[in-house]
Amino acid sequence: MTHPALATAEEFEATDGAYRVTTAKFEATVTPGDDRWSVVVEVPTIEAAVDGAVGDAVAAGWFETLERRLDGVTGVTRTDEVAPPTATREDGTVVVETSFAPSGDPASEALAVVNYVEGTWFQGLIPGYDYVEEVAAMRQDARRHGDA
Repeated sequence: MTHPALATAEEFEATDGAYRVTTAKFEATVTPGDDRWSVVVEVPTIEAAVDGAVGDAVAAGWFETLERRLDGVTGVTRTDEVAPPTATREDGTVVVETSFAPSGDPASEALAVVNYVEGTWFQGLIPGYDYVEEVAAMRQDARRHGDA
């Protein structure tokens, strides 16, 4: 099913009934529906992002904190009808799922949800760890842009 708001936006690419968000740092898809749109974002667990070992207590605390922070996603769209997100861990990945009733510009609302999830994940990185190459590059890029 194609949707005009997503088919014409350069940030989205149609794939198997959903749309992949091409500007996302990680895997993110948006599936438009009649009344609600679903958004799924996959980000690494802290264990998968760190180059080395992470203790069980740190990993558990990191995940619990991420879950609490993700609740703020309900305030990033124009609609008040955003479902509280669910976050589940699957093989080194956290799968975050939510849905919203679109209003106004649904493509922008979907992007806001994806950006919020990725930004919240990024804010949860713990200083003092060495990160895998992809995450280290993201941190370096953020530093460069922060100094500009």
